[in-house]
Amino acid sequence: MQLGIREGLSNNHVVSIAQDKKGFLWFATEEGLNKFDGIRFIPYYKEEQDKGGSITGNELNCLLDDPVDSILWIGTQRAGLNAYNYSSNTFKIFRHDKNKAGSLITDDITKIVPASDGNLWICTYWEGVDYFNKQTGTFSHFNTRTVRGLVSNQVWSVADDGNGLLYIGHVHQASVWFPLKKKPQETLAINQRIPTAYRVMK
Repeated sequence: MQLGIREGLSNNHVVSIAQDKKGFLWFATEEGLNKFDGIRFIPYYKEEQDKGGSITGNELNCLLDDPVDSILWIGTQRAGLNAYNYSSNTFKIFRHDKNKAGSLITDDITKIVPASDGNLWICTYWEGVDYFNKQTGTFSHFNTRTVRGLVSNQVWSVADDGNGLLYIGHVHQASVWFPLKKKPQETLAINQRIPTAYRVMK
């Protein structure tokens, strides 16, 4: 079975796929979000007047179905983090705010990964990794300014091993990790140039 524009997909450049707890498939593309119900595609686009009732950008990078809640997390290109509650059909938007220290560090997101404690790791293209506390709605920032020895702020993926270590895949850099339970945070880098680590497996 082949699915594409002819079948109703908004764009053939699919960058991420997720399946929600109801069994529906979601496709993130360069031109909108698509829900596939097994028969047809239902597209989701940014509204002309951004009032928080839609995705904030049509150029998407990644999807994650929340391990616990009925929420589809949507990482965009330059338009922040979107949380779509598919039970209530509502959106919650998280954007960078230079006046709020606990806001998203940047609006350009490359990957969303579950943390071992039920929260989220947010990978960014230019500003390292954010830890998102779902209860407080705040973001903690881990980058070259806050973590000693971190080799780059360009991050494509991470893996949380559940024992206090976070493995990080950088752009054209070796994966590094740092002990989350130690103060100050430090990294142990592999000093070898490798292809971009798009995915890190624990």
